[in-house]
Amino acid sequence: MNIKVLETDLTLSDLEVTTEAFVSGTAMGVTQVAQIDDHKFLSCNEASITNNIRDSFFNLIFDEQEKYKNWFTFLPS
Repeated sequence: MNIKVLETDLTLSDLEVTTEAFVSGTAMGVTQVAQIDDHKFLSCNEASITNNIRDSFFNLIFDEQEKYKNWFTFLPS
């Protein structure tokens, strides 16, 4: 995907120039944020960064690509 990442603390004023936001977690995967306070984000479309990250995440999890198997710990069912 080649996306440059910067991990930092955000302020509410940072949201004024932000066009997309998402949250991620084990149970929900990657989920678009629609609005924070009065700031509405663009909706997810096929070209959005959020959609690309979500698609890559689910492809990784559900396609069971052999090269990523060592990232997972499989539990007996």
